[in-house]
Amino acid sequence: MKALRIGVDPIPIHSGLGGTCYFKNCHGENIAIVKPTDEEPYAPNNPKGFIGKALGQPGLQRSVRVGETGFREVAAYLLDYNHFANVPSTALVKMTHSIFNVNDGNKNQRRNHVSKIAS
Repeated sequence: MKALRIGVDPIPIHSGLGGTCYFKNCHGENIAIVKPTDEEPYAPNNPKGFIGKALGQPGLQRSVRVGETGFREVAAYLLDYNHFANVPSTALVKMTHSIFNVNDGNKNQRRNHVSKIAS
């Protein structure tokens, strides 16, 4: 929160199939990876063009629904008894920032701050 208040902006990660960003602390060090649920592959706001399905439909794997990967990551963290599998600390958060992608068809519109659920 302190870093965001003083203007340290998140950095989009260009690899991978979904919208993901590094969030930094006041010293510019990466401290979190944020993955909005509606920017996953095939989700409506995917920034890399992998869109086309509604949230809840089968995704890259039929058993994993579009938009539920973040929930699965939190479950994996909670089930990692005594940190046996070294699952990184994971939580669901509601965040607001202009870095988040919205596919609204209007590329010329000024980016607004958008609230999203993310892991």
